Amino acid sequence: MKLDIRKWSEKAKERNFEVMPVGKYNCYVFDVESRTASTGNPMVVVTLKVATGQFKGRQLWVNCVITPNAWWKFQEILDACEYDVNDIPEVETAEELVAAVKEELVGCKVVAAVVQREWNGETRNEAKKI
Repeated sequence: MKLDIRKWSEKAKERNFEVMPVGKYNCYVFDVESRTASTGNPMVVVTLKVATGQFKGRQLWVNCVITPNAWWKFQEILDACEYDVNDIPEVETAEELVAAVKEELVGCKVVAAVVQREWNGETRNEAKKI
């Protein structure tokens, strides 16, 4: 199979990821995965997809660093999905945490308060509050 890189390159240039206006968007949890933050701390990345309207299908990412001082962000996701933290078994790693909650969180409907912020010289969207 021939890779038509030139055609792909042209299509990539046509992609328009205009910044979504600040506001509240109906979303659902599309994916939950574990990663390592740039600080070396464990992190859970929650991918949301906009469920309705002009920006339907647009993805937003919520980075939840798994430390005592930052736990509130992941707790916000759990609360929005009505997931009782007491249902999480004892875990030692972010990978184990994701394995324990992913099935229940994926598909969960949430409302994301979306803002705009500057990052590396570009205006981007951020799901500020779930």
